[in-house]
Amino acid sequence: MSQCAGCGAPVGETDIACPRCQTRPSKPPAAAKWYHRRWVVLFGISPLFLGPFGLPLLWKSPGFSPRGKLVWTLITIGWTLGLIWYGAEHLVPAIRHELDQINAAYQF
Repeated sequence: MSQCAGCGAPVGETDIACPRCQTRPSKPPAAAKWYHRRWVVLFGISPLFLGPFGLPLLWKSPGFSPRGKLVWTLITIGWTLGLIWYGAEHLVPAIRHELDQINAAYQF
């Protein structure tokens, strides 16, 4: 952590500007951690990896604007609810049907 040259507020090493007065530091921000890179975060919130459990990774990443974070959060919530709906609507009845057939085949 360093201090802002404009207002003296604490500024993180990866911050692009002061959170209070938006003054940009004279030196460039430190390189982002590997888990804050855009492609890692987007892969993390994908249905193939962490899904909605990757949202804290998105919100901690300095590589996304607040609006971008909100948009990606809504997208993640949308596909998550879609997968839950699909599972409840299609997969659960199919599994129940298969189990009923197995039970009928093995009843004496």
